Amino acid sequence: MVVSNTTKESQILTRITKDREELWDPVRQQWVLAEPEEWVRQRTLQFLMGQCAWPRSLIAVEKDLRSLPYLQSRSENIPQRRIDILCYKLNSSGILCPSLMIECKAIRLGKKAVEQAVGYNHYVQATYVVLVNQNEVQTAYYDPKIQAIRVNSKWPQSLLCSS
Repeated sequence: MVVSNTTKESQILTRITKDREELWDPVRQQWVLAEPEEWVRQRTLQFLMGQCAWPRSLIAVEKDLRSLPYLQSRSENIPQRRIDILCYKLNSSGILCPSLMIECKAIRLGKKAVEQAVGYNHYVQATYVVLVNQNEVQTAYYDPKIQAIRVNSKWPQSLLCSS
């Protein structure tokens, strides 16, 4: 049975099969187990594609670092890790570049989650790194004016939702 779990900001399709709840992932185009972290991931995808109008075709979900095309030519040893959400944008030269890397958590956003995301971004090199759970958002980005990383507790609005 498929049910629409609709809220003001999102519509997530759910179904019950073999005594387990599943969510429809519109990026991966498949049903996934409705774990707490998956709910965070799906709500985040709905926000990106809905409110921010980020094209589904420019979003990667649950991708292994080693499978990212632009990392395959690197000589360094790439760890076997998965990125929750990676959003791309075209740069001024028309090249697809990682713009926003999102780490979804079902737990409090603590030091360990920040270290994990920063470690992943060492390889990905996205402009923005966002950690998100059910209640919190933390965004990190490099600020060339102060030559340091800034962290704040909101989405990078200029990047996401500019019209």
